[in-house]
Amino acid sequence: MSVIGTALSGVEAAQVGMDTVAENLANAQTAGYVRQSAQLAALPGGNNAVGSGVAVSAVTVETNQVLNTLSQATSAQAGAASSEAQALSAAQSLFNEPTSSGLQSQLSAFWSDWTAVANNPGSLAARSTLLGAANQVVDTFHSLASGLVSVTQGTQAGLGQLVGQVNAQLSQMAALNKAVVAGSGAEAGQNGLVEQQSSLAASLASEIGATTTTSATGAVNVRVGGFLLVQATTASILSVTGTGPATSIGVSGTGAPLPLTSGQAAGMMVALSSDLPSWSTSLSTVAGDFASAVNGQLAQGVSWNPLGSATATSAVGTPMFTSSGTGPVTASTIEVAPAMAAAPATIAAGSSVAAGPLDGSNAQTLASLSGLAGGPDSLYRALVGQVGSAVAAATAAQTQTSQAASQAASQASATEGVDTNTQLTKMVGYQQMYEAAGKVIGTAATMFSSLLAAIP
Repeated sequence: MSVIGTALSGVEAAQVGMDTVAENLANAQTAGYVRQSAQLAALPGGNNAVGSGVAVSAVTVETNQVLNTLSQATSAQAGAASSEAQALSAAQSLFNEPTSSGLQSQLSAFWSDWTAVANNPGSLAARSTLLGAANQVVDTFHSLASGLVSVTQGTQAGLGQLVGQVNAQLSQMAALNKAVVAGSGAEAGQNGLVEQQSSLAASLASEIGATTTTSATGAVNVRVGGFLLVQATTASILSVTGTGPATSIGVSGTGAPLPLTSGQAAGMMVALSSDLPSWSTSLSTVAGDFASAVNGQLAQGVSWNPLGSATATSAVGTPMFTSSGTGPVTASTIEVAPAMAAAPATIAAGSSVAAGPLDGSNAQTLASLSGLAGGPDSLYRALVGQVGSAVAAATAAQTQTSQAASQAASQASATEGVDTNTQLTKMVGYQQMYEAAGKVIGTAATMFSSLLAAIP
């Protein structure tokens, strides 16, 4: 009966091989699928030198660790570049330059309206138009400031959501490790767990720049920097602390921040700690300098009341812009001084009492502040240029890293994916093996039947 047992082992091994090939062919177009392979081994023959048949020692997943590591690294870089570019691009869109609704155009209109006042200092209409332009500039400062706050808060919220997602994935990886360690690596069903581990590892690389190693038991350990976030069946919990430049990601049980250098979370952290707060500060510097330049020049002039009257009384110029809060003027606190808004005649268009009530030379000086070296317009243009350069660099990095990640993923897929022709060739081989083993069983059965028939 040993010949039938030997042939039966061939039938069973061929069946596993055909099932494995069929699984590969069914998933040939499935993104991220890694082909499986039945590993055959000869059964020991004991005293029989011919052997006792064949067995499937394992159904393995054909992974390429080197290319997987490269794919994870490039994916982590692409994740960081993408999230940073997304946050910075959202901030850049707020400035809306160069358009007629941008701050630069509104500043130009404001300075131009000073010329109208200088040409007709006794005109209430010219002063009212000037105050309207001043209010428009103030409103745009407010809009830009609140927009940058919104982008910052949105990025902060996105980081929190991402960390929550990562925590779920770390926990899932620990659960998969437990199932893999407890299961049998020779069964195809186990390979589904291994593929889930690989998929999670790829996601964690893109999200937090995680690197992974697989132990002898099949458990995948997840590491970021010096922190082991998943070890066998134990997973750490991450948490976002602080806001803006003080934002960090803590690791449960360590009291130390996670050292992120790549991944989507790292890109968000760069935007929160560097670019966004820097642009907000620069915008407030522009607003403060703008208010200081205008108020300083007004303080050197005189106003007349009532306008256009030969008996008008002069007064020292008062500020046009103040802070709505108790602190200095910023992009979010700048406002047109209520007293001046209520009394346009207090705008100090004249340069001196001696020049008389129809003098507009101080207003003309204010109009010339648009070209002041290092003045508010110059500072604002520098800020817009800084924003544009940062977004261009981030976008270029996003494109480059995305291409690198795509190429690395394609290389890994080429070595791990399913080649239909190769699998069909294997299928033919297993079918022939199955038929040959079946013929051996049939021949043995016929032989034994003949022997039994020959016995009287």
